[in-house]
Amino acid sequence: MDIKNLYEKNFSSLNKTVFYNLVKTKSEGKDSFGIQIVTKLRNYEEKEIINDISRKEDFVKKIINYLYENAVDTTHFKDVVEDYILKMEGI
Repeated sequence: MDIKNLYEKNFSSLNKTVFYNLVKTKSEGKDSFGIQIVTKLRNYEEKEIINDISRKEDFVKKIINYLYENAVDTTHFKDVVEDYILKMEGI
């Protein structure tokens, strides 16, 4: 598993930082991309990950950008990703 940080959002008033990471894994011999969100709050760290969202890196990067722009953290991360994918599929 290869994890690459794409964005970092600081909430200084909350003493909180959220990291938006692209995850690359091999699935059936091909690259597959997912997302990891890491929320750090003082001495506490919470991580959430969704692997194998798509084989298309650009698609997953668009989702990460959406999460970053909307300041989504680990609390609502999985629901937002699911809603985004359903919207893109026209369901």
